[in-house]
Amino acid sequence: MMWDHAAAHGLLAALFAKAAELDAERGPQRAQVEDESKRCDTAVDFMGLNYRTCRWPLFEGHEPFYEKLYCGARTSSGGHYCSAHAELAFRQVIKTQAHGF
Repeated sequence: MMWDHAAAHGLLAALFAKAAELDAERGPQRAQVEDESKRCDTAVDFMGLNYRTCRWPLFEGHEPFYEKLYCGARTSSGGHYCSAHAELAFRQVIKTQAHGF
């Protein structure tokens, strides 16, 4: 299969333009997440995660890969989240089950 480089370039330009538009719309929310990550003394990037660090995301999802931070606090009993974030995650699941969803 032959690649049409001009078409691929145009598609990438359109995707980056849409991403910039979404970033502009979500500006205040992103600032809130950045404030939360600053409060977390243990925040790490993807490369800082290991089997003993909390994987709770401190981002909204539209940031570049290198700006995404995770909680990074020590997990208990081999779980994916620290005790505070595990409680939040499972509280949301329990609420959903209680409402019959």
